[in-house]
Amino acid sequence: MKESVLSVGWARRDITPPLPVCLCGQFHIRIAEKVLDPLTLTAWAVSNEEDSLLWISCDLLGIPDDFHGRCREILSAKLPGFDPAKLVLSATHTHTAPYLTPMWHNEAFPAGTYPVKDYFELVLNAAVDAAIEAWNSRRAGRISYGHGYAVCAWQRRMTYFHNLDLPHVTGEKIETNAAMYGATNTPEFKGFEGNTDHRIDFIFTYDQDGKPTGAVAALPCPAQATEWLSEISADFWHEVRIELAKRYGENFQLLPLCCAAGDLTPRQQLQKSGEERMFRLSGKDNRQLIASRIVAALEEAVQWSSKEMISSVKLCHLNGDIDVSRRRISDDEYQLIKSGLAQLKQSSGSDLRTESVRRAKLFRAEQIIERYNAAQETCSIEHHVIRLGDVAFCTCPQELFLNYALRIQAQSPAVATMVIQLAGRGVRPNGYLPTVEAESGGGYSACIYCCAISPEGGQQMVDSAVAKLKSIFI
Repeated sequence: MKESVLSVGWARRDITPPLPVCLCGQFHIRIAEKVLDPLTLTAWAVSNEEDSLLWISCDLLGIPDDFHGRCREILSAKLPGFDPAKLVLSATHTHTAPYLTPMWHNEAFPAGTYPVKDYFELVLNAAVDAAIEAWNSRRAGRISYGHGYAVCAWQRRMTYFHNLDLPHVTGEKIETNAAMYGATNTPEFKGFEGNTDHRIDFIFTYDQDGKPTGAVAALPCPAQATEWLSEISADFWHEVRIELAKRYGENFQLLPLCCAAGDLTPRQQLQKSGEERMFRLSGKDNRQLIASRIVAALEEAVQWSSKEMISSVKLCHLNGDIDVSRRRISDDEYQLIKSGLAQLKQSSGSDLRTESVRRAKLFRAEQIIERYNAAQETCSIEHHVIRLGDVAFCTCPQELFLNYALRIQAQSPAVATMVIQLAGRGVRPNGYLPTVEAESGGGYSACIYCCAISPEGGQQMVDSAVAKLKSIFI
């Protein structure tokens, strides 16, 4: 592997849908009749004589498996100079964007709302157009890389001294002694289950004259500061884009990447009254404050990292599928869920909200029955490991718990290793990839309904990433 001159291209598209449209990200269907702020799709193309990368980031909850295949199929015909296997698609995990696939709510969407299949095609066309523009607009340029710190995310899984003894909610969760967004104002509160990560990594791109043209921002935090809204929104990344446009101009591009954050949230879980007081006195809401921290970290990083702009780098993009162990479903779990599923089938919701919740739980329970009957021990997931100079990317399709990323970073030979979740084709449903400690605690995000891959499979992904990183940083 040798260093050679780097070429970089950018493009972006608006993927804001027509209204009204159903929003993805909750158990119940929400209908948006207002656009709070636009949704954006950004494409970043990088190549040299050795290899290439084309990354598309979308203001969406996630990217369904069939989208990856369709996008690559079209690009293989329309972009003959590019290997479609080198395409990476990822989502920022905003909960205020439409569905690309029916997910849990098949046949539950109200008449008159913008069809899911139409939005799929809208985003697909935007992705293809942006990819072609970014690839064809590549020019010799320079990059720098740096990092900063921005307090954006907090641990969202609480643990307790004793078992919660809560009833099983079929299709939703099974809790033992842990809970997502669990109560903290109780003597039984033991503490938080995992870590947080306030680091944010950046790659800055420049033209040959040294003028900034864009930035990659890899943040361990999902874009769900206002996940409950019934309005179209990119969440805090919209405020970040507004501030960057003021500083660097409207043509400055941003590729927002969501690092491993399956157990993290952009909302403080302790001393909440103090948070509300800060919002009131500062005159800024949580989204604005998060955005200001990201921009401050970016500006600090670009100041010192720009002292070391480089135009020739080593680029190596390893891509392909890896087999990982599935989450096992026991006979007892099967019987429990089968019983609850029968009850769900006999019930019905009296309105859109309750019926859509019922259908979501029904779908999730049926998935467990299918998995049990299939009895598959492994599944295949898409996996990218990329070297760009002295920094690296690793991808995972699941909402990956932070500790897996820390394991990769601890062993990586790169100066900085960005472990990006919700990237690439996964297993249906993608769901979460929790640690063994989280699985034993249960709760939403770590119970059997949420996890198709076992903690052993998570460690297999870690081992694969580390081995590949070491092979390309010789």
